[in-house]
Amino acid sequence: MVGIDITHISRFENHLDLCIKILSSEEILEFNESHKQAQYLASHFALKEAFLKANKLGLGGIDLTKISIKHHRSGAPYIEVGGERFEDCSLSHDGDVVIAIVNI
Repeated sequence: MVGIDITHISRFENHLDLCIKILSSEEILEFNESHKQAQYLASHFALKEAFLKANKLGLGGIDLTKISIKHHRSGAPYIEVGGERFEDCSLSHDGDVVIAIVNI
């Protein structure tokens, strides 16, 4: 099953406090060190939303803070949930837009 999400990074610029509702504890540490916090938050939200869609769940189907977005040395993202790893995903940015796709 495929899930996809697209969002505007600017939606998160004045809502950085959402990090505690969207990010895992590991991600919050990265977020706090990021020079592009709105992009970081938007990207992680979009990939988590795409993951939920691929699993036929809506927001609230899994607590977003239980889903962790990690990266290989190459920068390619992957998802960890409950000790399970999902590799088949991608993120892309262009201007104010981020798009995420997950294949389960």
